[in-house]
Parts: sequence; C-alpha cells; structure tokens
Amino acid sequence: MSEERFSLNIAVAFDYNFISMAKVSLLSLKQNSTRQLKIHALVRDMSSEIKSEFEAELRPLEFSWYDMDKHEYGVIRNMLPHISSNITMDRLLLPELLPKVQRLVYLDLDSVVLGDISELFTLDLHGKPIAARPSILDSDRFGWQIILKIGRRFKQDWELNDEFIRLAARIADGPFLAFNAGVLVMDLDKLRADKFTPTTLAIVNRYGLNDQEVINLWTNTRLFALPVEWNCYADQEPIKGAKFLHYAGARKPWKENLGAIGEPWLHYADMRRVLSESDMDCNSEGGNESA
Repeated sequence: MSEERFSLNIAVAFDYNFISMAKVSLLSLKQNSTRQLKIHALVRDMSSEIKSEFEAELRPLEFSWYDMDKHEYGVIRNMLPHISSNITMDRLLLPELLPKVQRLVYLDLDSVVLGDISELFTLDLHGKPIAARPSILDSDRFGWQIILKIGRRFKQDWELNDEFIRLAARIADGPFLAFNAGVLVMDLDKLRADKFTPTTLAIVNRYGLNDQEVINLWTNTRLFALPVEWNCYADQEPIKGAKFLHYAGARKPWKENLGAIGEPWLHYADMRRVLSESDMDCNSEGGNESA
C-alpha cells in the first residue's frame, strides 16, 4: 500500500489570476496545521518560476503540480461569474489524477483556514463518499431545487429538459440536501469504484453543468454533512468559531472592505507581506555578505 494513503493530502485549484489570493489562503492553512501537508495543485497558465516561488514562500508545505491547460469541458451553461476560468471543473478529475490517494480534502481558495485541517482526516464519513456543508440559502437548500433550475435552462429544448430531469431522477435515490462544494472530504477509493469521474464528465459534456452542480447531483443522498465550522459562509452567518471561513459568492475581502468578516483574511494577507519582506531582507543581506 502506498505511503500516500497515510499522508494528509490537500487539493486546490487556481490559475494565474488567483496567485496572490491562493498564497494567502495556503499560508493560513500552513499556520494552523499540526501535520505535514501535501498540496496537490491543479493549475492553469502557471510557469515553473511561479511554482518555485510558491514552494519557497510556503515551506514546509510539499507541492505536487498538475498542469490542466489541455483539459476542456465544452460549454458550461452556468459557470459562476466570479470564477475566471474552468479551473474548478478540473477537480472532477481528482480520483483519476491521484490513483494512489485514498482520502483527500479539497479546498476553495477564496478562504482562510482557521482550524487544524488534520481534523478532517479523522472524520468518520459513515461509509459516504463525500462530506460537505449543506447550503443554508432557501433558494438552494434542496437538491431538487437545483435540478429544476438546471432543467429550466433548456426551455428552448423541452426534449433535453425532459431527458435531463429523467436522468436526475434515475441518479438520485430520493430527496437530498444541496451543498456548497468549497470544502470536500473525498473518499477517492469510493469515488473510483462508483465511476465518479466518467459519470460526472459525461453529464457535463451533455448538459453543461458546472462542477458544483454535477458533484451535487452525483452525490445526492450519499452526502455526509460537514460540521458548520468547517465551511462557514462569511457573509451569510456568524463567523465566531469558524475553522474554515469561506468568502463564497462575489464579495471578496481583497476587492472591498467587508468589515469584521474580512479581518481574518486581511490578517493573513498582512502576515504574508511581512514574511515576504523579511525573506527579501535576508536574501539581500546574504547577497551583501557573499559580495
């Protein structure tokens, strides 16, 4: 059995436009972890120089890089407007990209990690393939609300609408809670056994679902609900006690003043700046000595 089955494997996905924010989020992850972490970074438009900068700035985090530029998913009918590329779609490939990894935690990077992520690696999923935080929005609370919304996109093609609704009824075992996919604890062995990647990709190619929608549909009643503190929605609920603070949606603390809810992110942004300046000073002093 591979050693990777016993390491703490984290997956993230980002592109060139999100470099600075990714560094802040990963710094918060590093600062609050009591264990060594392996970061599986799915990236687009990322040079080897930038990858080296990440590794140097975020030591002792260990990085494995996966260049995803060649992967395309056709027309996505409802890609979220604050996501600049298809990069989050790439997580659908994780079970196949990481064949030796058993359990994985996927994290969105519009976030700060305030707790020890190792807690999620000891979480009992009770045989479920995925753990995530259920939605608290009335408009997106239940899975069939999402399915019917998707169906309405095909209002110009009622045959496709009917086909999709029938497919969803076959896949879903019954009523289910919709969830936010910003934090996922994934049992990759179960996902591989249940053909997660080929099934979700086929649905995306046929109906144009985004990644969160298709993960919800595939998981349906097989969801294990994460504790509230492990995906706290920053602008939807109180943030006291949050272990993962998620700036889901269009409002981001690096774009506007969010008051108290933005302070945790600003704290790690300031820490990153101070550490970067310190590293520059050390490098400069070392250079003067060698001269």
